[in-house]
Amino acid sequence: MYIFRENKKEVIWGKLDGQDYVVQEEKESAKKITYEQWHEALGHPSPDYLKSNNYSDATNLPKVPKDWQCET
Repeated sequence: MYIFRENKKEVIWGKLDGQDYVVQEEKESAKKITYEQWHEALGHPSPDYLKSNNYSDATNLPKVPKDWQCET
């Protein structure tokens, strides 16, 4: 079973399991973004602040580019 919007874009789909349809989910994926994009999204923190323990997942952030400066 598929449900579409008027623009033909798929909204949701399900598989028949016995007498019930089970909604299916797509795998989630993430796009890698640049250090500058992270810097902007997090409110322009300093590189030292990002390297510290202020974010539990700071190790997942891209490395600061050499000679990088915020224009803001």
